[in-house]
Amino acid sequence: NAASYIVGDGVAVDSNSYTKKLTSFENNANDAWNLFKSTYTDGATPETTDVFNIPMSGYDNASHRVEPKCGQNLGLYYGKLDTMARGYACKGTSTYQNAELLADIKKGLEYGYTYYYGVDILENGKTYGNWYDWDINIPTGLINTLVLIKDSLTDAEIAKYLAPFDKLVAIPQGAASNRMIALFSLAMSTQA
Repeated sequence: NAASYIVGDGVAVDSNSYTKKLTSFENNANDAWNLFKSTYTDGATPETTDVFNIPMSGYDNASHRVEPKCGQNLGLYYGKLDTMARGYACKGTSTYQNAELLADIKKGLEYGYTYYYGVDILENGKTYGNWYDWDINIPTGLINTLVLIKDSLTDAEIAKYLAPFDKLVAIPQGAASNRMIALFSLAMSTQA
């Protein structure tokens, strides 16, 4: 299944390297989760909170100016959710199927959808910053997260979080490697 592609299937080929991988997933997931817990509160808004200490405004390399919202930082945001989801989905970690972690991942998905990747695209029809963030970076973190926790999401939730894809460029652009990453993201989205 797609989740085993991301976190493995729990079968150790080399126990030493597998133990190192488990430790890495667990430590990274706990670091991201602790940061989320220390920066997110119910009722948080972008005006009051930088979730994960990631400011959503910043210098944009494409426009060479400070943007009110920064696509690159949004990619970092979804990368942190992906990291938390990896800890949740990886057998053998202390975070494996932790209900509190799952609840926080879901809060993070809803926050990102409400303030950035969902509403901005679906209702306002806009993106900001570099196309790479919107076509590759953000979808990779989002799709990995959805794939890893899909058994805990309803079909309606998955459809909602994937809906912005219909508004984005359907044909990957840029270098061959970027096109491959985008196509992989699209293929993985069918697994969510």
